[in-house]
Amino acid sequence: METLKKKLENLIGTLSVENRNKLKNRLEDLISVYPFNEYEYIISNLLGLDKIKLNDYLEIRNEYLARNEYLHIYEKYGSPTAFGITWAQSHIHAIAPKMKKPAKKEYPDFDNEYDFFYNYLELQNANLTTKFGQFKNPFGFSKFG
Repeated sequence: METLKKKLENLIGTLSVENRNKLKNRLEDLISVYPFNEYEYIISNLLGLDKIKLNDYLEIRNEYLARNEYLHIYEKYGSPTAFGITWAQSHIHAIAPKMKKPAKKEYPDFDNEYDFFYNYLELQNANLTTKFGQFKNPFGFSKFG
C-alpha cells in the first residue's frame, strides 16, 4: 500500500498548484466507503486531468496486484473470521485430513480454544489454531502443544 501511495503522491505532485490544492482539499472531506475510497478518487482525478492514461492506471493496478497476490482470496470472504472458517479450515483439512474439528460430544472440556485436533499416537495432542486478524499475512498460523 505504501508503494501505491508514494506513486500516487508523485503523480499528484505533477498537477498544477490549483488542481493539486483542489484535490487535497476534497480528499480531506472525502468519506471513504468501499469500493469508493481515496485511492479510487485520486486515480479518477488523475485520469480526468489527463495526468495518467488508462494504460498507466492498468500498470499501477497490475503492480499492486503482483505485490499482493493473495489479496483476492481474503477479499472474497469479507472478514478474517469468515476467511478462516470458510477457506483456511477447509484448505488445512484437505492437506491434513486427520486433523479433526473438535466437538463437545467427544471433548467435553473443549471451549473453542483451537480449530483442529490431531491425536498423535494417542499419547500427545497437538492443537492447531488459525489466527488471521493478528497478522499482515492472511496465512499466519500458530501451533500450540
